Amino acid sequence: MKLKIETLALIVFNLIVLGLIVSVGINTVSLAQINPDGSYYLSYSENMFKGYRPYTDMGLDYMPFVIYIFFFFKMIFNGIQYEHYLTIQILSYFLSGFLIYLIVLHFTLRNKIVSITAGFLFIGSIFTFDGIYIILEPYLIVFALLTVLLLIKANEKNNSLLFLFAGFFSICCFFCKQYGVLIYPAVAIYFLWQYYSKVIKLKNMFTFFMGIVTASILFLAFLFLIHRVEPSGFFYSIFKPQYVDSYPNLSINAFISFFRYSVFYVFPIIMLFPFIFIEKNSKHFPQVLLVIVAAASFFSVMIVRQYPHYFQLSLPFLIISIFILLEKTKEIMPFFKLIRLYHLAFLLMIFSMFITIVRLKQLNEYLIGNYSIKQTQLSNALTINKYIPARTLTTNLSATLSFSYLCELIPPDFKQSGFNFYLRNEQAIPNKTFEQIDQRIKPNILNSEFVLTDTISETSFPGVNVFLIQQQFNKIVTTNSGLSIWKKKY
Repeated sequence: MKLKIETLALIVFNLIVLGLIVSVGINTVSLAQINPDGSYYLSYSENMFKGYRPYTDMGLDYMPFVIYIFFFFKMIFNGIQYEHYLTIQILSYFLSGFLIYLIVLHFTLRNKIVSITAGFLFIGSIFTFDGIYIILEPYLIVFALLTVLLLIKANEKNNSLLFLFAGFFSICCFFCKQYGVLIYPAVAIYFLWQYYSKVIKLKNMFTFFMGIVTASILFLAFLFLIHRVEPSGFFYSIFKPQYVDSYPNLSINAFISFFRYSVFYVFPIIMLFPFIFIEKNSKHFPQVLLVIVAAASFFSVMIVRQYPHYFQLSLPFLIISIFILLEKTKEIMPFFKLIRLYHLAFLLMIFSMFITIVRLKQLNEYLIGNYSIKQTQLSNALTINKYIPARTLTTNLSATLSFSYLCELIPPDFKQSGFNFYLRNEQAIPNKTFEQIDQRIKPNILNSEFVLTDTISETSFPGVNVFLIQQQFNKIVTTNSGLSIWKKKY
């Protein structure tokens, strides 16, 4: 059977991307440096394994669901290492890719090659947006995609149980990270449209809500009754304003600067979005709206902060939207009787795929070329372990939290603040003077047995703390990479 040129192009793309995904995945597990965020989350799960409780024995600013996932893997596999956690996260990419395949399959009249392409495009793309590090977003994405898929299937089959599970998984997004609440604007618009179109009844919405309530009761009961977490500490930590206050000032220039990374996924949506209204009376229109509003809702995070892993939240829905809109342009009248809009849309999609291949190749080269960073981290961790016993009160002022995880260091303000990005977060607070920053860190230094600094932190804190460290601590060693270990004078 003769293959269409479009199908042949997609097959070639899938083979190339699959090869790059395998190569990048292997290099990520073996070569990628241990990132501060991953060290932060894993440090909490390691201490939970040793009997500490989040929000009660140790301060935590994030929702705990993913950290509990790490904790349960630690309980099952006691010897689990950073690389194993990273492998589990990479497997979640493939699970999300499979869910995207199922969602796109629903819109493309069972076109499997197009649906497979959407899944591979996501898996390849997520690696290039901080996907080589341990973060919370990939787990949130799994639950968000499950919510959307179940809502689509529940409406299609008029199945109350599917509405219940859709609600159940939707609140799991929030339990993964506070930004998970952004799934609800899309869900609300979807329900309102379907209700006024007399497709969905109030009982379906109530069933969805009961799914939210059920998941909330189960999780909070486990948290408060089984793990004995203090409710007041939990609610204060996740809603306290300090986390938001630490965000830098909103910057349009910063947002525009980041946009260059995401334009290859957003531009096709901007170009093709008006055409979804051509078929707004079709049965698929509400589901299309659900996906596109979810993409826009999660993309709004980028206005506040332009971290690449924040873009991961909108990425799956942007990719699904591209393939949905590609399908919707097939029946639109051609331009100049020669060029159909579908062909222009297909070229936009191919362009996004080409950029993904280029970025995956560059990422592979980066991982291979920067393996020494991870080696230096591991070497410094061995040096730290020679001088600082595990579970010793230590203020880590170095530019990474990897040592807190690798060396099992305990911060002196464990119950109040837990692990902290001192160097990065403190300087990010707008209008903070160095003296004010020093005063926030000073109590931690005074209560520490050891302090870790590096060349960055030693030049970034020119206030009282530099003199405080010199007065009350002896520098016992400095590594070739500039990491210094200070021991308290007695």
